[in-house]
Amino acid sequence: MKKQISVFIASPGDVANERQLFKNTINELNAGFGDGAGVEFMSLGWEDSLASTGRRNQAVINEYIDQCDVFILVMYRRWGLAAPDASPYSSYTEEEFHRAFGRWRKGKKPEIFVFFKRVDAESEGDAGPQLKKVMDFRKQLEDTRQVLYHYFDDENSFVAEIDRHLRAYAKNELSEPEPEKELVVLPLAALSEVELARELAKQKIAEADLARNAEQAALWKLEMMQLDIADDAARLAKVGQIEHARQKFAELVAETGELRILSLAYEFYLRTGDFDAAFSAAEKRLTISGPEEKSAETAAAYGNLGFLYRTKGELARAEDMYLKSLAINEALVCKEEMANQFGNLGNLYHTKGELARAEDMYLKALAINEAVERKEGIANQYGNLGILYSTKGELARAEDMYLKALAIEEMLGRKEGMANQYGNLGILYSTKGELARAEDMYLKALAIEEVLGRREGMANQHGNLGILYSTKGELSRAEDMYLKALAIEEVLGRREGMANQYGNLGILYSTKGELARAEDMYLKALDIEKVLGRREGMANQYGNLGILYSTKGEPERAEEMYLKSLAIEEVLGRKEGMASDYGNLGILYKTRGELERAEDMYLKSLAIEEALGRKEGMANQYGNIGNLYEMRGELERSEEMYLKSLAINKVLGRQESMASDYGNLGVLYQTRNELERAEEMFQKSFFINEALGNKDGIANTYWNLGTLYSMKGDLAHAEVMYQKALSFALRLNDQDSVTHAYGKLGTLYQTREDLERAEETYQKLLSFNEKHGNKDGMASAYGKLGSLFMAKGSFDMAENMYQNALVINEELVNKEGIADAYGNLGVLHNARGDSEYAEKMYLKALLIEEELGRKEAIVNIYNNLGYLYSTRSDLKQAEGMYQKARAILKVPGHGDYSTRKQVFMRQILKDGQGSEISAKGSQSSRHGGSNIKERP
Repeated sequence: MKKQISVFIASPGDVANERQLFKNTINELNAGFGDGAGVEFMSLGWEDSLASTGRRNQAVINEYIDQCDVFILVMYRRWGLAAPDASPYSSYTEEEFHRAFGRWRKGKKPEIFVFFKRVDAESEGDAGPQLKKVMDFRKQLEDTRQVLYHYFDDENSFVAEIDRHLRAYAKNELSEPEPEKELVVLPLAALSEVELARELAKQKIAEADLARNAEQAALWKLEMMQLDIADDAARLAKVGQIEHARQKFAELVAETGELRILSLAYEFYLRTGDFDAAFSAAEKRLTISGPEEKSAETAAAYGNLGFLYRTKGELARAEDMYLKSLAINEALVCKEEMANQFGNLGNLYHTKGELARAEDMYLKALAINEAVERKEGIANQYGNLGILYSTKGELARAEDMYLKALAIEEMLGRKEGMANQYGNLGILYSTKGELARAEDMYLKALAIEEVLGRREGMANQHGNLGILYSTKGELSRAEDMYLKALAIEEVLGRREGMANQYGNLGILYSTKGELARAEDMYLKALDIEKVLGRREGMANQYGNLGILYSTKGEPERAEEMYLKSLAIEEVLGRKEGMASDYGNLGILYKTRGELERAEDMYLKSLAIEEALGRKEGMANQYGNIGNLYEMRGELERSEEMYLKSLAINKVLGRQESMASDYGNLGVLYQTRNELERAEEMFQKSFFINEALGNKDGIANTYWNLGTLYSMKGDLAHAEVMYQKALSFALRLNDQDSVTHAYGKLGTLYQTREDLERAEETYQKLLSFNEKHGNKDGMASAYGKLGSLFMAKGSFDMAENMYQNALVINEELVNKEGIADAYGNLGVLHNARGDSEYAEKMYLKALLIEEELGRKEAIVNIYNNLGYLYSTRSDLKQAEGMYQKARAILKVPGHGDYSTRKQVFMRQILKDGQGSEISAKGSQSSRHGGSNIKERP
């Protein structure tokens, strides 16, 4: 029986639409999540009292509140219906909240969630009595810190918040409110400008009083009052009274014409995630300073708007703003600000994948900072250049830049900058496979962030540690890190950070084979990115969803996601992202047997990577192309590609990728029956993976070695390898590796004619894939069971298995699998004496294999057709088939493809104080990734 969870919603009348959305969300949760979690949500509200009594009955409503498990309060601009009979409360909504809150203080029940719809800064600056009460209530919640509240922007973000919180409640995954207040420290430069303005105002007031100019004195006193309010707001923000500060800044933005106050307000809104309000402050600053003026204020306003547009993914508009700011600063010969804008443009071009232009901008910024001996700016640009060189795969140059930046930050005693560079070094060492050094860097960065109390930085490093532990196969530790990062981001209200961590959790759950949870995480991340208008983030999550649907055997949905991602990347001009999407589409088309389309995608991706000079990406695509050529039987071309990939990865020091390359070469030499060379490659792969602690790679090597020993006839040694592979795969919950290991063990038992153990193993293979909804694995299991029943002489059972495999492969549009099923049915019917049906199956299989270009499979079919015609005594036609087979046949044997999974850890270039740039280590969601998929 499902657990009942009653959820009461309270709200004033101006969020009627949200009330309906709440009910819709409850219904959707019950239809999907509720079934799996064994829970049923029941929505309650004043409408239910109306239905039962014919009027709004507060006594019935209070009874609902006294019984509910979850209480949700939603507010916008209105305080609620006046409640003359509910003293001391001024509205029924307030009474309902305090009734629920009173229950909570006594027994920690109900769970209380409060959501505020964002109000524009102009309205908050001139709030009427209803909105003023809402704002005062927010301040009260902030001061007490007993009930957390969250903002939402629109319908999508509201639904996402309700969905997220109710799921977390049902799964007992809610984070506790933190006693510490979030502190917002505004830039010293902006605060100093306000202080200078206050001193000037004092002087002007004295001068006006001396001249007995009452009008001028009054104007300067008004400005002085506004500057005092701005100073007070900054102080409140610094001690964590964000809502108090927000209200003061809202009033100031609505009333002031003082540019330095608007600058300070912009910085406040930027740091609290209210980008709409930040836009308002920046645009008003530009209007007052004059869009056509050649002044420092106009230049700064353009720089601020450039950052905001870049954050939203509107890169063309961002570039226009930065260039306008740069032109003014060049005219004013303001070197420091010129360096800032060159750095900003460098970040923008880096985002677009225009690495040569980005490097040119960074070097210009560096040269200016060196000329004016501005050490902080020099450190920033060294950091940015480090990220750029890392993107290009020039890891030695990247490390040199990071270490130079770190040395300056240490000399200046800038702890924040030191943490940034430790984070960047951690990412670099992780890329090189030096995971112990990477962990040391991340922990150093985290320790500094904790001392500084910089929770944004703490979230970043928790995220980075999560990626590292995931790479090592320590998935529980990785999940713990991601959840810590997510909890901090939620408290901070940093939606971009929340989206990153949802994406990271999605990758982790996908790795564990928990595809439903992974999809849930990706969709949450995507919803946030849509609300933020962050097209880069949307492209990332479409790519991740594409990989997930491909893993689930839903190629049409996967292709749709990849194409959506690609379309966004093309609009943004982000070449790195385009290369990733082309690579993912190549993998998809290869899986579907569309080898020409796959090759075209791989070559497009490779061309972009070569143009960008991104050696890591080039290595990925050489590996993918090598895999494709091997699939087509073009082993020399395949070897050439694998060796190119290996050569690059050796130069880059990418040890995990080197292990993959050695594995792929081992499979290729195994296919060519060069078993000693194959074993040498597998052992090299094993030693690297063991040194890295890469459990996934170790498992892959075990089953590759198992196949090799099986080919040598050493079945006992092969069984040991397969069992080790299976043990690792089950611990990692890696569906692909578990499928392979069961399949190999079953085949081994069948080879030893231990048919009972073979059948038991194949049934385990089928059950495992059915449990995880892995249709590709189910088709493989049916095919293997079919061959087993054939060996037993149970032809009807065999046909049933082969038909099941055929149906699934047709559903997946898996041409390789379809051809295999036709071929197996041909063998079966030929054995039963139905040569006409067998011939029909063989010819269907042959047609597909010729389209795929799978030479080994074509040879097998020609040989099978030759045997069939010989049983009919049609020796001429039989000989023709055998001759065709001999003409193609070059190399005997068959191999398995090793797995290569690339996790793209995206380093994010962050804007620092004002319009300056600071390169920071950060957590990241994977955007696709170019990988070599193994063949079951």
